[in-house]
Amino acid sequence: MSDSNEIGKWGDMSKKENVLKAVGDNGYALRFAAEPLQSDSDVVRTAVSENGYALRYAATKLHSERDIVTHAVRQNGIALHYVSNEMKGNLEVVMAAVRQNGWALQFASDELKTNPEVVAAAVAQNGDALSHASEVLQGNKTVVKAAVKQTGVALQFASKALKGDRDLVACAVSDQGAALAYAAVALRDDRALVLKAVGQKGTALEHASERLQADRGVVLKAVSESGIALQFAPAALRRDKALVLAAVASNGHALQFASDELRADKEVVQAATTRNKGAIRFAAESLRKSLA
Repeated sequence: MSDSNEIGKWGDMSKKENVLKAVGDNGYALRFAAEPLQSDSDVVRTAVSENGYALRYAATKLHSERDIVTHAVRQNGIALHYVSNEMKGNLEVVMAAVRQNGWALQFASDELKTNPEVVAAAVAQNGDALSHASEVLQGNKTVVKAAVKQTGVALQFASKALKGDRDLVACAVSDQGAALAYAAVALRDDRALVLKAVGQKGTALEHASERLQADRGVVLKAVSESGIALQFAPAALRRDKALVLAAVASNGHALQFASDELRADKEVVQAATTRNKGAIRFAAESLRKSLA
């Protein structure tokens, strides 16, 4: 907001009626209110109900008033950052915050970061909130499964043991194939699991074992989903015409990862440029001139 324009619009910000109107329109207007009104419960409640983050401009004593902070975190969970330490340890307040925004878990008390109910609510809203859970709960399969269902890459915050849990990893890669990057080494060599991952996100092939990166069936599934996954295949498969055709049909720019021989193959280049006209720049020079 433009400070001078907004203040002028609202009038004398030492008058409660003006401030109430201002914060009802824009909670951040609380920062322009006269200091006594930043301590007024009615004014602050109105402000944080419009924008929870406005709590930062309220008098410190109101950061401990449960009714006001509850209004704030229900509107914007991250407002938990500005509540008192007492309120950061209040189960009702923290639950309201993490249900609105799971990332608010980072501002909860250490004790509540160990509370399964609180953490489960947080990761259900934002799986990456698992990063702020206690180490014990990062090793709790029920909690971690809720997190990876919300966003597969939350697997990165799971305990080492759970990164090796096939059921949990399968759940993660079904949501986001890229979560394969965080699976235990042994599971990145599990063909069925890797097929699930590359079927969801072809470029997850990058995280498969070397053995499976050389598996034609796995690579075909990957490049069919995302042609540029061809870059993670070994040279022998980047010379496989049928496989390269599948890749460029998905993304013509995959031509850049084909063998020199196939970048000079008219059929392959035409397939690539049909999909993406700009792929011509990856063709052999002789074809660039004839097909341009």
